[in-house]
Amino acid sequence: MNPTGILMKTFWAAAVLAALFHGALGQVGKPTDCCKTVNYNEIQETVIGYRVQRPFPPCVAAIIFLTEKDFYCKALDAPWILPKIAEINKAAMRRSSAKPSLLSAITSGAKPSSSTPSSSS
Repeated sequence: MNPTGILMKTFWAAAVLAALFHGALGQVGKPTDCCKTVNYNEIQETVIGYRVQRPFPPCVAAIIFLTEKDFYCKALDAPWILPKIAEINKAAMRRSSAKPSLLSAITSGAKPSSSTPSSSS
């Protein structure tokens, strides 16, 4: 077999293993298993996170929403999905922009406080 063929087989094996590993961990902490079915019902609980699940049998394409109590497998084409994701992303951006960044501290002209007392002789 030529080196290119070996390289391609190695690449695809690594890609499959990475997809399996990534799907098992999840981005929102739950679930460790995949969604095998989805529904279109809107979630009534407060959503604290989500992730997109790619189809990889027996798993189906889904948006997995995490709440404080459980996780929900929802259809990607449900009409309420995009507004819900935009709402979650906007809330996350507000939370992250509320924290002062190092760049804003540097550009604001504020002088850092010294943790060592000044000595006056």
